[in-house]
Amino acid sequence: MASESYVKLCHRIYEDIAQRLERPDDVTAKFAPKGLVEEVLNREVLRQIFRCLLGSAQPNQAHVNITENEFVERTEHRNLHSFLAVLIFASCSIDATWTFVNRHVLPDDGYKAGTTRLPLDKKALADLFEDKVTVDKFATAQVYFCTVAILRGNDVKIKLPMVQRLPYIEEPLEIGSGAAGKVYRVRIAKRHIFNPITSEENTEPEAVACKKFVFDDGYASQQRKELEVLDTILKSTTGQCKNILQSLGTVEIGDKDVSIFMPLAICDLQKYMTEIHAGVPSTLMAKAELLRCVGGLANGLNFLHTQLKTADGSRLTCYHMDLKPMNILVFQDPERGEDHKIWKLSDFGMSRIKVVRQDNQRESNFYGWFSRPRPPREQSASATVNRRGEGTYLAPESVSSKPKMNASSDVWSLGCIISVLFAYMEAGANGVRSYREGREDHHRADYSDRFFLSDRRFALATIHPVVPQWHKKLVKEAEERSIQESDIIARLLHYIESSVLKIDQKDRASAGDVQSKLTLAYREYSELKTSHIQEIPQKRNQGSRLWRSLHGRLQLGSQPKNATVKADIQKWQVPLTSEAFKGCGISPSGTLVAFWTDIKIVLFTSQCLSSTGTEAEFGPEYSLGAGKGFWNSVDLTEKFLVASTATTESNFQCYIFDLQRGMSVDPNLDHVTKVQLPYREIHRLAISPDSQKVAFLLRHSQDEENPRCLLITTIPDLKERAERVLETKHHSLPPLITLGWGAENAIRFMFAGPDTICVVMRLDLSAETSDHKIPIIFVSLSDSVIFTLDVKSRGSGGSSNAVSFLTSLAPFHGEKACVIVTREKLIQVQTLSNSDPTRDVLMDIANYRILRLMMCRHNDKLLALGTSSVSRRLLLLKMNVPRHGQDLSIEEVVQMPDLLYGEDVTERLVETGDETLVLITTLAGGSGTRNSIIKVSLSPTSF
Repeated sequence: MASESYVKLCHRIYEDIAQRLERPDDVTAKFAPKGLVEEVLNREVLRQIFRCLLGSAQPNQAHVNITENEFVERTEHRNLHSFLAVLIFASCSIDATWTFVNRHVLPDDGYKAGTTRLPLDKKALADLFEDKVTVDKFATAQVYFCTVAILRGNDVKIKLPMVQRLPYIEEPLEIGSGAAGKVYRVRIAKRHIFNPITSEENTEPEAVACKKFVFDDGYASQQRKELEVLDTILKSTTGQCKNILQSLGTVEIGDKDVSIFMPLAICDLQKYMTEIHAGVPSTLMAKAELLRCVGGLANGLNFLHTQLKTADGSRLTCYHMDLKPMNILVFQDPERGEDHKIWKLSDFGMSRIKVVRQDNQRESNFYGWFSRPRPPREQSASATVNRRGEGTYLAPESVSSKPKMNASSDVWSLGCIISVLFAYMEAGANGVRSYREGREDHHRADYSDRFFLSDRRFALATIHPVVPQWHKKLVKEAEERSIQESDIIARLLHYIESSVLKIDQKDRASAGDVQSKLTLAYREYSELKTSHIQEIPQKRNQGSRLWRSLHGRLQLGSQPKNATVKADIQKWQVPLTSEAFKGCGISPSGTLVAFWTDIKIVLFTSQCLSSTGTEAEFGPEYSLGAGKGFWNSVDLTEKFLVASTATTESNFQCYIFDLQRGMSVDPNLDHVTKVQLPYREIHRLAISPDSQKVAFLLRHSQDEENPRCLLITTIPDLKERAERVLETKHHSLPPLITLGWGAENAIRFMFAGPDTICVVMRLDLSAETSDHKIPIIFVSLSDSVIFTLDVKSRGSGGSSNAVSFLTSLAPFHGEKACVIVTREKLIQVQTLSNSDPTRDVLMDIANYRILRLMMCRHNDKLLALGTSSVSRRLLLLKMNVPRHGQDLSIEEVVQMPDLLYGEDVTERLVETGDETLVLITTLAGGSGTRNSIIKVSLSPTSF
């Protein structure tokens, strides 16, 4: 009978190991991370095991000829911890442990290194243990201790796939699909990414990207050689070209499953331009940074075309063949600091390679022998895939029945990206979208988005006429700001037209030539930013034809002579920063304003605003550290500021700032709580006006047809969960609500009252009817009822742009109805769920374009930002709420200082017992305006 002390000791060791396993509640995924068994089976525990064995009254002990210390030293020297841990964790008998000791510990010179290295197949176990029960127990339990480590720059072949575990401390999260496989975000346990050259390990869990390839059934030795060449592309760039995504290592499971591990980006360029930083990169510093980044992209492409080599020294030429913003990954650049970014080429699933040797050359197409995944579902025509399936950024030769794609095809794609980048630099995400719509809507485009037009009447393709038109427009817009800047843009865009976007492949420049031009443009922009950054906005205003026509008759806060509402206006300019502000928000009471960049949040209070001057001073600031991603969505009240991040983790992360905590009288950003939940990444967030609730729209998997994407909870609950983040899995999580639409379709997200969420979705492009509509979803938190308004386009044009269709909306206070403006010229009142259809009204707006609506507290009046039909000057307007039998009355209250149609503004109406005011914040944009805070005080007696 086994010694009682040995049984108790093994039970204690079992519990110690079980408590330290990663993912302990998932029997199919739990594993012992590297170092665990050595920590549990430390020298003292090994001594206890030895003493228990000696005291077990087993006949085997008569042969023990080593001391306690020798037992410990041999176990450590021969790396026997894992084997011994499996014996204990599998609850094997003490006889099995004695067999192990007699065979592998006691012999002085009979021990063979490697015979105990896990995993062991059943034949090897049967040779060691004679009884089948021990063999089965050991074979089953060893899986928890056979965890794979990723070797940097090396390939790992999983010996026994059924009994080896990948070191994932979380369930892999699908984050994308490429041409040749799916991409997952995985979190690798600490010490499981190992550099065999330097012996360095990851000291903390690390999130990486895992691209998983699945081979066709015809996979053979020749195809394996091709995979080795593909791996060479990634590995040959290591330490040589920082603009190409590098391989951390490869793991091959069986014969058909290969995973390549790579650094995890914060986002791709498409998402960065259209979501993460949708605003205009307004400062010269920000524009110079973008040119530096795209110059790095050209450098990476040039490296692929001219500098790749195999292990035997043969030169490789790689054609990417699928260059587009979705395949360009955005990272923070640790070498240049947290304010800087670096772009990297990725996704070589469509690539072709040419191996150039002295005796021959050979082209290999990787795409043919990978299982092609289903493409992600498109909500509408996107900037990367056309409605007819052709790639937006592909060269003209790609549509030929016998395409002759080569390095020049990549250069064409690069030119398209540069062209789109300048549209983004001028007008942000709106510029990218409008440029795309211009290409799509051309009568010869056949609803396809490409940079060339094909001719089916036996004529050559031509460059899309919208491209040079937009280039001229961009130069003209820049000219109104600065002649120097417009000259830089004109030279570079002329070069793109004359040497890159050429139909004939042989007429296109090389990637190296494009890189040189981009480097020159970056240097020229850098010189501008150091010598003219303060003067450029003023130069634009003085030189603009529009400004000259307005100057002298439009004064700061001037009111029409017949205005019935008295208004007093103040304006403060926000100081310039090295990183352009991309968003701003105003608290419901109008006491706080926040501006944010990719990495910094700045809070403004009344103490920051001079009563006499025109310059604001920075208030409290908070910056994300290097490698922690970008600020994504931000909202604030008087009590809290909540901000989400877009990070390499691609999961739910937000920061809660308790603005009123601490000794300071003024709100501050000193007290912050970081919250992480096992949900997907936050797309948008909003705080209720009473600071009680917070709502999140979460991204969803492309495979989810009816995703649950709305999370509503309280701020105290979130803060409590942050304090017990490690125990989250043991507590119920807040439920998610299904909206019937994915979060990525949401264009606006806000509280329409303390207990109502409002979500505006993208325009529904129905194939059955031309009567397009936008769903506006209202979620009542009091009774969990979801109402959906389908706002129809009323036949107002064929644009697919949801933002230009739905201009603004203002919910009624305490009522299930809202006022909506569409196409800037139609105003309508709609009730929810037809609760009172007699109130529904639709009216034309005469003489004005309405851009923003604000509902007054008694639901009887509206304030609006808009322009007259003959001017671009922004006005504050007073309107009556549309009703049957009444005309729509619009009165000009005040002309806004230096604000024009198209400015990026945020507004807030604040009504108290003795004060009515409108706060407006502006983001610097292509028109030359500065970031600013504007306060319009309205006389309560006249209002």
